[in-house]
Amino acid sequence: MKKVQWSLSFFLIILMSALFMPTVLGVSIVDSGECGENVSWTLDDSGKLSISGNGKMEFVYYSGETASGPRWEKYKNEIKSVVIEDGVSSIAYGAFCECVNLESVYIPTSVLSIESQAFAFCEKLASITIPKNVSVIEDEAFMDCQSLTEIIVDEQNTSFSTDFNSILYDKNKTILIQFPCGSPLTSFSIPTTVSSIGRSAFSHCNNLTDIVIPSNVKTIGDYAFYDCESLKSVAIQDGVESFKNGVFLYCDTIEYFSLPKSLISIGENCFLCHSLKHIFVDESNPSFTSDVFGCLYNKDQSILISYPAASSESSFEIPESVVTVSEGAFFNNKFLTEIIMHNHVQTIGMDAFVAMLKLKRFIVDNNNSHFSSDEQGVLYNKDHTILLQYPFGNNRTKYEIDNQTILLSENAGIGYAVSAIYIPIKVKTIQFDAIGNRAVKEGYDKLSDIYYEGSESQWEEISIDYFNNNLLDNVTIHFNASPEDMPNDETPHSHTPTTYTQPSTCIVPGYTITTCSVCGDQLGYAVLPLAAHQYGEWVTVKEPTTTEKGLRERTCTVCGNAKEQEEIPMLESFAAKDENSGITVSYGENTYADDQVQLRVEEDFTGSQYLIKSYDRYEAWNIKTYIDGAEAQPGQPVTVRIPLPEGYDPNSIAVYHVNSITGEAERINDVRVENGYIIFTATSFSLYIIVDESSAENPNMCHWCGRVHEGFFQKIIGFFHNILAKFFGNKY
Repeated sequence: MKKVQWSLSFFLIILMSALFMPTVLGVSIVDSGECGENVSWTLDDSGKLSISGNGKMEFVYYSGETASGPRWEKYKNEIKSVVIEDGVSSIAYGAFCECVNLESVYIPTSVLSIESQAFAFCEKLASITIPKNVSVIEDEAFMDCQSLTEIIVDEQNTSFSTDFNSILYDKNKTILIQFPCGSPLTSFSIPTTVSSIGRSAFSHCNNLTDIVIPSNVKTIGDYAFYDCESLKSVAIQDGVESFKNGVFLYCDTIEYFSLPKSLISIGENCFLCHSLKHIFVDESNPSFTSDVFGCLYNKDQSILISYPAASSESSFEIPESVVTVSEGAFFNNKFLTEIIMHNHVQTIGMDAFVAMLKLKRFIVDNNNSHFSSDEQGVLYNKDHTILLQYPFGNNRTKYEIDNQTILLSENAGIGYAVSAIYIPIKVKTIQFDAIGNRAVKEGYDKLSDIYYEGSESQWEEISIDYFNNNLLDNVTIHFNASPEDMPNDETPHSHTPTTYTQPSTCIVPGYTITTCSVCGDQLGYAVLPLAAHQYGEWVTVKEPTTTEKGLRERTCTVCGNAKEQEEIPMLESFAAKDENSGITVSYGENTYADDQVQLRVEEDFTGSQYLIKSYDRYEAWNIKTYIDGAEAQPGQPVTVRIPLPEGYDPNSIAVYHVNSITGEAERINDVRVENGYIIFTATSFSLYIIVDESSAENPNMCHWCGRVHEGFFQKIIGFFHNILAKFFGNKY
């Protein structure tokens, strides 16, 4: 009887252990529960998470916590492996997101769909196998799995495929779904079958340095290359048509983008890259353009889309054509100290001027009907009821918010720039990061005191977004305060004016601005007129002929639009040239064939005897023409070109023709100097004398002895010398 009782007791102990102390071969169950109508989960102390049952896994919020996720969310750092048993038909949205120690996953053939972010941010997951029946894989299912090098797709799967680089595509490889983040590839060219790149397909792929996007790709999905920290070169070929939002957001090693003419759609925040210096746009692009600063606009420049974060200009004047400044347009620019806004700007997108750590002031045209700036350069709406942006680089220690202000706008960031703020009682709303600003790194959280006009109870009635708490928790709030209560730690001073002039170009008016070099207050501002165009070299667009004039033009090197045109004279129909002297003669059209006319030129050293005056610089040329080998006069007006001798003054040139019958030198009236040639018209040829009249000698100098004869006896000697010179030629 005792033996039977002992056996029964042992059986009961074993049964109780099985019921109340679950173990499986020495592995204890940590927790379990439901994750679908007919689906349950179990986590053991080895880190194995098992999903079993029939039907769809559901995203279930666990209770009693502020964070959201599946019921195993609180154990996500302990999960090392996931086994989904046969019968489960889906993997829920974010089911294993941020399971940073997850190393292996088994997915059965019963699974039909994998929802968005199911395995996102699983840092240690190196391999995943997609079974044959999966027909849906949503965006970002495997995003930012830093160790993922292998994606395997069952060959029988009719919806998806992979290649030798373990890149996940749809079956026909027209959609690139996921590039494995752990791939060792540094350079990659999108296959020519691909027409679309999926959302976040390359996000956080930190080994990539170079990417080629060929012409067959038409659409690049949202955040496709988000935060690819090593990506330096992106070749976007003509044919790409659409960028969704944030395509290259935070690709912080890219310095230049060149956008093709085919690109017709760009989403928000595509080019917020901290090292970006310039955006180039094909001149033929019908939708977009860029300026000399590398700033991106729509085609008519009514929308300013993106200003490069690493453009080194210290001041930027928003063009008068701009009506809209896009979301994030100037985000994180490292160099700008001031932004000038004309009266045409009507809309400013969210975060347009956030995290500009050197920005000291906004200067808004007084005629702008939508926006304004105060003396400290702070940006408001027109009636100052909304404070839009405090410039992060303003060096003041305290700031008094305008008494009309009702709302401190999202990301205004006041608390990162000043140590004390006065807030008037009219303020009713402090939006997300209006005082704090998470976009700025450490070292800019200067705020220590808030001076509030109202009481503590009135302060508690203000709607304050909780993201401001990172600063407010460490700030002393003074109630029932006035501006005079703020500490006067700014040294009293008289303004010290400093004037800066930004020269105009032919595109953007320049300006002069006078500020105080001590406190930064704006003391004066004036817009300058547009400058003249700066033209480049002449370019021939139409060559001249013997019957039509040519045309040449030059383009402004600044704006690239303004052009000047100039006619090129018609060519002479025929020219004969003496190679030794460089002299040419040109006949009228169709007068002679090319080989009929020959030109012979000989230098003559007796030319001075035909001149009334003596010159230091002159040349004489005996010109003859031959037609078919026989000497002949032109018989018509011809154009003569004689190279301008070295050292001759082009403004003092005279040409004399020696009449072969009378022997007299006849001055030719219509003489010009062009492009290094003396040009005139002649009807007959003999001796021609070229004279630099600026070299004339003293008119009283004796041509025989070289002296000037003055006085009675000297004039008699000069008379006889002139007779000698007449018969024997001049000696001087």
